[in-house]
Amino acid sequence: MPEDIVYQHPLFGGKIASTFPHRFQDVSNIRQVPDHQEVFADPSHDESLIFELLEFKPDVADNGSAAWFLQDLATEQDAEGSVEVYLSLMIGRLRFFSAHYNMAGY
Repeated sequence: MPEDIVYQHPLFGGKIASTFPHRFQDVSNIRQVPDHQEVFADPSHDESLIFELLEFKPDVADNGSAAWFLQDLATEQDAEGSVEVYLSLMIGRLRFFSAHYNMAGY
């Protein structure tokens, strides 16, 4: 299908790039997105991609950073104890995380 064709999309002013299906639309064309985020959505599949720049935490080990930031988000949303990280994947020098979190009360 044409919407499943992937392409490389520049992020954060071209400083980095990611490859994902063409069916994802840039949300900043619809609403304001914070400068530290790039957000893409596919409303026909109810899916979204959010790329977010996070502050470096020197006291947090690399292998625990995803859990730390998700737990921080849960704490801020009064949903502590509901964060689960399923996968950490290293490709070259980039680390990717697949995470699931359940915001209690939503």
